[in-house]
Amino acid sequence: SLLVQLSNIEAEINLLKRRIGQLEDEVKRIKQENQRMLSELQRARTDLDQETLNRIDYQNQVQTLLEEIDFLRRVHDNEIKELQTLASRDTTPENREFFKNELSSAIRDIREEYDQVNNVHRNDMESWYRLKVQEIQTQSARQSMEQGYAKEEVKRLRSQLADLRGKLADLESRNSLLEKQIQELNYQLEDDQRSYEAALNDRDSQIRKMREECQALMVELQMLLDTKQTLDAEIAIYRKMLEGEE
Repeated sequence: SLLVQLSNIEAEINLLKRRIGQLEDEVKRIKQENQRMLSELQRARTDLDQETLNRIDYQNQVQTLLEEIDFLRRVHDNEIKELQTLASRDTTPENREFFKNELSSAIRDIREEYDQVNNVHRNDMESWYRLKVQEIQTQSARQSMEQGYAKEEVKRLRSQLADLRGKLADLESRNSLLEKQIQELNYQLEDDQRSYEAALNDRDSQIRKMREECQALMVELQMLLDTKQTLDAEIAIYRKMLEGEE
């Protein structure tokens, strides 16, 4: 019964050791997954920072283009004013009127062309800027969502890791308890074996003693038988002698 109990405990310990090994592998896998999620989270943060810098750069580019357009407009205005000044200096009224009309027509054409080009560039820049802002916002929203998912996943993995560590500690505690029980059973088995061997030695000693006593009794019995035979022989002699005297 003790050997059966010991065998059952050893089987349970082997099962626990296999379970502990599986849990350790699971803990290792979760740690690797956790590290991967942290790396992805860090990469997402880096990408978000880069996109923020890109957005600022795009804003600066748009502002620079707007300033260039405004500068060109002022240059054109100055050139027109200079032409108007030159036209006013002509001494002939007909020439001044003609030059004024031609200049007004040229100014009107230039302004229309400038306004058209300006509107086209402004619309292109506004469309490009809105597109870039939308791309950045979309990517930022996606990265924020990915960061949120990564944080939740890291939180879940950490919780799972803590749970596995708790189970591992419980199994190790049970394993330690079973090993202690095995040690106690081994001590008990050794004590029982020593008691059994002592009992066997005592029985062997008693058997030897009984054999020696039997041997002594047999010797004594043989001596008695020999004495009896001697006495029987003497009795027979005495009987013959008595019969002869009669």
